Amino acid sequence: MKKNGWAAPLATFIGLIAIVAFTKWPPDKSGDWSGWAQAVGSIVAIFGAFRISERQTRDAFASVANAQALADSAKRKSILAIAEAANDQVNNIDGIFSSKEIRANLSMAFHQSILDSMVGALSAVPFHEVGSRDGVLALLNIRDQFVFLGKSIEVFLDGPDKHSGFQENIKGYEDNIATIRQIRETFSGVLAGNVKVHLREINESYKILEKSINDMT
Repeated sequence: MKKNGWAAPLATFIGLIAIVAFTKWPPDKSGDWSGWAQAVGSIVAIFGAFRISERQTRDAFASVANAQALADSAKRKSILAIAEAANDQVNNIDGIFSSKEIRANLSMAFHQSILDSMVGALSAVPFHEVGSRDGVLALLNIRDQFVFLGKSIEVFLDGPDKHSGFQENIKGYEDNIATIRQIRETFSGVLAGNVKVHLREINESYKILEKSINDMT
Protein backbone atom coordinates (compact mmCIF):
# COMPACT_ATOMS: atom_id res chain seq x y z
CA MET A 1 0.00 0.00 0.00
CA LYS A 2 1.33 3.44 -0.93
CA LYS A 3 1.76 6.00 1.78
CA ASN A 4 -0.62 9.00 1.70
CA GLY A 5 -2.72 7.29 -0.97
CA TRP A 6 -5.64 9.60 -0.23
CA ALA A 7 -3.69 12.87 -0.44
CA ALA A 8 -3.30 13.14 -4.23
CA PRO A 9 -6.97 12.34 -5.04
CA LEU A 10 -8.14 14.74 -2.35
CA ALA A 11 -5.90 17.53 -3.63
CA THR A 12 -7.12 16.90 -7.20
CA PHE A 13 -10.75 16.94 -6.06
CA ILE A 14 -10.31 20.22 -4.17
CA GLY A 15 -8.45 21.71 -7.11
CA LEU A 16 -11.26 20.80 -9.53
CA ILE A 17 -13.86 22.34 -7.23
CA ALA A 18 -11.78 25.50 -7.00
CA ILE A 19 -11.43 25.71 -10.80
CA VAL A 20 -15.16 25.21 -11.35
CA ALA A 21 -16.00 27.78 -8.67
CA PHE A 22 -13.46 30.23 -10.05
CA THR A 23 -14.86 29.80 -13.55
CA LYS A 24 -18.45 30.26 -12.44
CA TRP A 25 -17.86 33.10 -10.00
CA PRO A 26 -14.76 34.90 -11.19
CA PRO A 27 -13.64 37.75 -8.93
CA ASP A 28 -14.18 41.20 -10.42
CA LYS A 29 -13.72 43.33 -7.34
CA SER A 30 -10.89 43.68 -4.85
CA GLY A 31 -13.20 42.32 -2.15
CA ASP A 32 -13.83 39.22 -4.24
CA TRP A 33 -10.13 38.59 -4.53
CA SER A 34 -9.82 38.89 -0.77
CA GLY A 35 -12.63 36.37 -0.31
CA TRP A 36 -11.02 33.98 -2.76
CA ALA A 37 -7.70 34.30 -0.98
CA GLN A 38 -9.38 33.57 2.33
CA ALA A 39 -11.19 30.55 0.89
CA VAL A 40 -8.03 29.14 -0.64
CA GLY A 41 -6.20 29.69 2.63
CA SER A 42 -8.91 27.80 4.51
CA ILE A 43 -8.74 24.92 2.06
CA VAL A 44 -4.94 24.74 2.38
CA ALA A 45 -5.24 24.82 6.18
CA ILE A 46 -7.81 22.00 6.18
CA PHE A 47 -5.66 19.96 3.82
CA GLY A 48 -2.62 20.56 6.01
CA ALA A 49 -4.56 19.53 9.12
CA PHE A 50 -5.53 16.27 7.41
CA ARG A 51 -1.91 15.61 6.55
CA ILE A 52 -0.70 16.33 10.09
CA SER A 53 -3.43 14.16 11.59
CA GLU A 54 -2.57 11.28 9.27
CA ARG A 55 1.14 11.55 10.04
CA GLN A 56 0.51 11.60 13.80
CA THR A 57 -1.79 8.58 13.55
CA ARG A 58 0.75 6.69 11.43
CA ASP A 59 3.57 7.54 13.86
CA ALA A 60 1.45 6.41 16.81
CA PHE A 61 0.73 3.06 15.16
CA ALA A 62 4.39 2.67 14.26
CA SER A 63 5.41 3.43 17.84
CA VAL A 64 3.03 0.80 19.21
CA ALA A 65 4.18 -1.75 16.62
CA ASN A 66 7.84 -1.07 17.44
CA ALA A 67 7.21 -1.41 21.16
CA GLN A 68 5.43 -4.73 20.60
CA ALA A 69 8.23 -5.95 18.36
CA LEU A 70 10.84 -5.07 21.00
CA ALA A 71 8.80 -6.82 23.70
CA ASP A 72 8.43 -9.96 21.55
CA SER A 73 12.14 -9.93 20.78
CA ALA A 74 13.00 -9.65 24.49
CA LYS A 75 10.75 -12.61 25.31
CA ARG A 76 12.34 -14.76 22.60
CA LYS A 77 15.83 -13.85 23.82
CA SER A 78 14.84 -14.88 27.36
CA ILE A 79 13.64 -18.21 26.03
CA LEU A 80 16.90 -18.66 24.14
CA ALA A 81 18.87 -17.84 27.30
CA ILE A 82 17.14 -20.70 29.14
CA ALA A 83 17.85 -23.10 26.29
CA GLU A 84 21.45 -21.86 26.16
CA ALA A 85 21.92 -22.69 29.85
CA ALA A 86 20.56 -26.18 29.16
CA ASN A 87 22.92 -26.58 26.20
CA ASP A 88 25.87 -25.45 28.32
CA GLN A 89 25.05 -28.22 30.78
CA VAL A 90 25.02 -30.67 27.88
CA ASN A 91 28.43 -29.46 26.72
CA ASN A 92 29.81 -29.94 30.22
CA ILE A 93 28.55 -33.52 30.33
CA ASP A 94 29.87 -34.17 26.83
CA GLY A 95 33.29 -32.93 27.96
CA ILE A 96 33.29 -35.43 30.81
CA PHE A 97 32.78 -38.26 28.34
CA SER A 98 36.04 -37.22 26.70
CA SER A 99 37.94 -37.67 29.97
CA LYS A 100 39.69 -40.85 31.15
CA GLU A 101 37.75 -41.45 34.36
CA ILE A 102 34.27 -40.93 32.95
CA ARG A 103 32.24 -42.53 35.73
CA ALA A 104 34.25 -40.93 38.53
CA ASN A 105 34.09 -37.45 36.98
CA LEU A 106 30.45 -37.78 36.00
CA SER A 107 29.37 -38.97 39.43
CA MET A 108 30.99 -35.88 40.99
CA ALA A 109 29.56 -33.40 38.45
CA PHE A 110 26.15 -34.91 37.80
CA HIS A 111 23.12 -34.77 40.03
CA GLN A 112 19.59 -35.57 38.94
CA SER A 113 18.28 -32.39 40.59
CA ILE A 114 20.27 -30.32 38.06
CA LEU A 115 18.55 -31.97 35.11
CA ASP A 116 15.20 -31.81 36.92
CA SER A 117 15.60 -28.06 37.34
CA MET A 118 16.40 -27.75 33.64
CA VAL A 119 13.30 -29.73 32.72
CA GLY A 120 11.24 -27.52 35.04
CA ALA A 121 12.63 -24.31 33.53
CA LEU A 122 12.07 -25.54 29.98
CA SER A 123 8.54 -26.70 30.82
CA ALA A 124 7.70 -23.24 32.20
CA VAL A 125 8.66 -21.51 28.95
CA PRO A 126 5.64 -20.01 27.11
CA PHE A 127 6.05 -22.03 23.92
CA HIS A 128 3.58 -19.85 21.99
CA GLU A 129 6.04 -16.96 22.31
CA VAL A 130 8.85 -18.78 20.52
CA GLY A 131 7.42 -17.45 17.27
CA SER A 132 7.98 -20.32 14.84
CA ARG A 133 6.98 -23.95 14.36
CA ASP A 134 10.57 -25.16 14.04
CA GLY A 135 11.55 -23.27 17.18
CA VAL A 136 8.69 -24.73 19.21
CA LEU A 137 9.48 -28.29 18.08
CA ALA A 138 13.17 -27.79 18.87
CA LEU A 139 12.40 -26.48 22.36
CA LEU A 140 10.01 -29.35 23.06
CA ASN A 141 12.67 -31.83 21.98
CA ILE A 142 15.27 -30.22 24.24
CA ARG A 143 12.93 -30.58 27.21
CA ASP A 144 12.05 -34.20 26.44
CA GLN A 145 15.65 -35.18 25.72
CA PHE A 146 16.68 -33.88 29.15
CA VAL A 147 14.23 -36.32 30.72
CA PHE A 148 15.73 -39.18 28.70
CA LEU A 149 19.25 -37.93 29.40
CA GLY A 150 18.79 -38.15 33.17
CA LYS A 151 17.62 -41.74 32.95
CA SER A 152 20.41 -42.78 30.59
CA ILE A 153 23.08 -41.20 32.84
CA GLU A 154 21.72 -43.04 35.88
CA VAL A 155 21.87 -46.35 33.98
CA PHE A 156 25.41 -45.57 32.82
CA LEU A 157 26.56 -44.73 36.36
CA ASP A 158 25.02 -47.96 37.68
CA GLY A 159 27.24 -49.79 35.23
CA PRO A 160 26.78 -52.91 33.09
CA ASP A 161 26.66 -55.29 36.07
CA LYS A 162 23.23 -53.96 37.09
CA HIS A 163 21.88 -54.08 33.55
CA SER A 164 19.54 -56.99 32.81
CA GLY A 165 20.90 -57.28 29.27
CA PHE A 166 24.42 -57.75 30.57
CA GLN A 167 23.33 -60.45 33.00
CA GLU A 168 21.58 -62.30 30.20
CA ASN A 169 24.63 -62.16 27.94
CA ILE A 170 27.11 -63.53 30.46
CA LYS A 171 25.06 -66.63 31.22
CA GLY A 172 27.18 -69.63 30.41
CA TYR A 173 30.42 -67.62 30.67
CA GLU A 174 30.59 -67.42 34.46
CA ASP A 175 34.01 -69.13 34.47
CA ASN A 176 35.39 -67.20 31.49
CA ILE A 177 36.72 -63.95 32.97
CA ALA A 178 38.09 -62.65 29.66
CA THR A 179 34.74 -63.06 27.88
CA ILE A 180 32.84 -61.44 30.73
CA ARG A 181 35.28 -58.51 30.66
CA GLN A 182 34.75 -58.10 26.92
CA ILE A 183 30.95 -58.23 27.27
CA ARG A 184 31.15 -55.71 30.13
CA GLU A 185 33.22 -53.31 28.02
CA THR A 186 30.78 -53.69 25.12
CA PHE A 187 27.81 -52.94 27.35
CA SER A 188 29.61 -50.00 28.92
CA GLY A 189 30.18 -48.57 25.45
CA VAL A 190 26.50 -49.04 24.59
CA LEU A 191 25.38 -47.28 27.77
CA ALA A 192 27.78 -44.39 27.08
CA GLY A 193 26.49 -44.23 23.51
CA ASN A 194 22.92 -43.92 24.78
CA VAL A 195 23.92 -40.87 26.80
CA LYS A 196 25.71 -39.32 23.84
CA VAL A 197 22.66 -39.77 21.62
CA HIS A 198 20.63 -37.53 23.94
CA LEU A 199 23.49 -35.04 24.19
CA ARG A 200 23.63 -34.74 20.39
CA GLU A 201 19.84 -34.42 20.14
CA ILE A 202 19.81 -31.53 22.61
CA ASN A 203 22.73 -29.82 20.91
CA GLU A 204 21.18 -30.08 17.44
CA SER A 205 17.78 -28.90 18.69
CA TYR A 206 19.44 -25.93 20.38
CA LYS A 207 21.07 -24.92 17.09
CA ILE A 208 17.66 -25.04 15.37
CA LEU A 209 16.06 -22.98 18.14
CA GLU A 210 18.90 -20.46 18.10
CA LYS A 211 18.65 -19.99 14.33
CA SER A 212 14.87 -19.72 14.48
CA ILE A 213 14.93 -16.99 17.12
CA ASN A 214 17.84 -15.09 15.57
CA ASP A 215 16.07 -15.07 12.19
CA MET A 216 13.14 -13.23 13.82
CA THR A 217 15.28 -10.72 15.71
